[in-house]
Amino acid sequence: MEGKNPYADYSDEQLIGEAKTVFTGQGAILAEVMRRLKDTIEEQNREAKLLGNRIWWLNLLLLLFTIGIFLLTVILAWPTIRGILG
Repeated sequence: MEGKNPYADYSDEQLIGEAKTVFTGQGAILAEVMRRLKDTIEEQNREAKLLGNRIWWLNLLLLLFTIGIFLLTVILAWPTIRGILG
């Protein structure tokens, strides 16, 4: 089992500064940067999925309204269509 990451409490700027000045421990710095990147990507994926679900429901609502408008148009135009056809 690995020990505690000494760079876990550093800010992003501190990590970059540390990586530029110290050549020892760069593996730990790189590991911390990669962990933060992975966490950020996972968070963005969750948010994108939530947004996708909202858009899906809005698309469904738009489809239902469009069908409703079509049906109302047919109902209102039916007497005219019936008069023309018959």
